Amino acid sequence: MDSLVFTNCQLCKANSPKFLYVIPGFKGDHRKFNVVKCSACDFVYINPRYSEKENIELYEESYYTDQVKDLSGNVRSFIDDREDKTNDHRIEWGFLKKYKRGGRILDFGSGPGFFLDSIDGNWGKYAVDTSSFSINNIQDPTIKKFRGTLLEAEYQDNFFDVIYVGHTLDRLTNLSETLSELRRVLNVNGVMLAVTPNIGSLCARVFKERYRLLYSNHLVYFSTETLKAFFSQSGFKLLDVKYPYCGTSFFSYSGFFLGTGKILLQVFSNMFKVPIKMVSPPYPGNLISVIVVRS
Repeated sequence: MDSLVFTNCQLCKANSPKFLYVIPGFKGDHRKFNVVKCSACDFVYINPRYSEKENIELYEESYYTDQVKDLSGNVRSFIDDREDKTNDHRIEWGFLKKYKRGGRILDFGSGPGFFLDSIDGNWGKYAVDTSSFSINNIQDPTIKKFRGTLLEAEYQDNFFDVIYVGHTLDRLTNLSETLSELRRVLNVNGVMLAVTPNIGSLCARVFKERYRLLYSNHLVYFSTETLKAFFSQSGFKLLDVKYPYCGTSFFSYSGFFLGTGKILLQVFSNMFKVPIKMVSPPYPGNLISVIVVRS
């Protein structure tokens, strides 16, 4: 087990972290992790965090195959959750396909390729992931696969018409470098969709360290504002922002009303300092999807 790594803010490079919470380590890691906010720019991140080597090793076979109980009490594994994840990706694809209907598309941080399984149209499909298990479990034989980092893939300038980055930016140790590389390989007329947890959401603000998407393997946490700032800093222009919920595998009418009740109860608990230990519900705003182009 590597030593944890102290780091500066990846957005403004300042070394002025303000302590927010302590959360447990990921999947049996008994270490505790600090969630901090940069005093200079409000960017939220884990500090100290996993080393680069350990961060990559988190996403091998056990990450995808272990049967675990999720925060709603359901026992499932990532790899067996193909149907729900593909459905969620179809919703994300609906955000993108009005801009492009064919060309070359890259899934950066592809996992087992569920997003590329969900799309329609005439596409040359590419996948990049550091996990050998992920790359080896992509089922579509037409997908051109690369195991390694995006920088190691060395694609040509302006190569992709569409890039999808789903739940990947928040796990990177080199955000600015990676965003610069994404801009380089995106066509001047191309479009990119990024999806990430939203630390500025109602649930994150109300439930704090019990926000359901707060895990130590998510090294950074974006709000809508800090995500926009990162893209602007890296030479991208924002086209649209979505907060996917209705129609996703996390949505139900009963769940929405029960979730609203939990939020109101937690607000009451916060106001009157009555200790109630509840995990935040699936709820609108928990995820951000942003569509950007090169500026």
